[in-house]
Amino acid sequence: MRTSWSTMILLGLCLLFTGGCASSENGEESRPFVLTSASRLGDLYWRGELTDSKGRRWNVWIIPGIATSVEVGAEAFEDAYDFAKGPAEQEFWRQRGEEFQDGIKFAFEDCIGEFLLEGIAEDYVSTGENISANVNETPFGWIPRIMGNVLWGYVLCPVGRIALAPVGMVGGLGYSTVWPTTQVVARPAGGVAWMGLAGIATPVLRIGVHQPIYFFSVFNREPSADQNGQFGLEVIHWGKNGPPNLPAAVIEPEPKPAPMPPRVKPKPQRSREWTEADHLKAYRDRPSYRKAYDYGFRKGLKEGRREAYRNAQSQKKSKGKDKNSDKAD
Repeated sequence: MRTSWSTMILLGLCLLFTGGCASSENGEESRPFVLTSASRLGDLYWRGELTDSKGRRWNVWIIPGIATSVEVGAEAFEDAYDFAKGPAEQEFWRQRGEEFQDGIKFAFEDCIGEFLLEGIAEDYVSTGENISANVNETPFGWIPRIMGNVLWGYVLCPVGRIALAPVGMVGGLGYSTVWPTTQVVARPAGGVAWMGLAGIATPVLRIGVHQPIYFFSVFNREPSADQNGQFGLEVIHWGKNGPPNLPAAVIEPEPKPAPMPPRVKPKPQRSREWTEADHLKAYRDRPSYRKAYDYGFRKGLKEGRREAYRNAQSQKKSKGKDKNSDKAD
């Protein structure tokens, strides 16, 4: 151990001598060595910062500092505690309740009610409309079109919905139970893990790395102003002289306050009408607006189709009654 420390000291002295020679040969501005000031040595060791002889406060990124490492650990402990104490707060359980409700709603209302039951009914209605249109209009290839409509609307779509709806229902039920339970378990476990990693291991590692880096750094001269923002050096306070090559700030006299203008009651403004461009922009940029619009559009489309189907059925019934009355006559 003695040999190791003596070697490090000898290497430090060599660096000190080399740095002094290079500085004098290059004609740089005279910058004292950090070793010449006990206060700078202590400041650099404790916080990884130093105040040079010109009053500038520097943050030295390469030196973690003892106090800053401890502060990092303390902040990690605080964050981990805030994360872990979630189950003790009312808001946490409110969010879990919303997640449970969302899962149940998705399982039954969305998958079974809307996708399966309403979807099959809509498939049958739309398929009936398409078949009626083909029969009435008799376009080119209307017979195979009807066969395709029957196969798709009466067989494939309902079978696909029957197969997929249970999968979505199981997923919704799983989400409503598994995710809230995971949150309850993960909060304390995650808080303890974060305390161990960020609250204990990180400060210990920073302090361990700090020791050799600090030892070899104290044999350097103070940083110069042109090194600000380079090599991990940053001025966090320029001191009373301010940044170099900048004129001193001129303090102008405070202007006298102007007399207050007479208060004019603003004219009521009419709200701007909602244009198509506003709708497109909101539909593109606001997911909540887009979701509400699509939901209303689908509901309106379904209701329109049902109304059209009911009208068509009533017309058929009325035509049938007219025919029967004619036969009776």
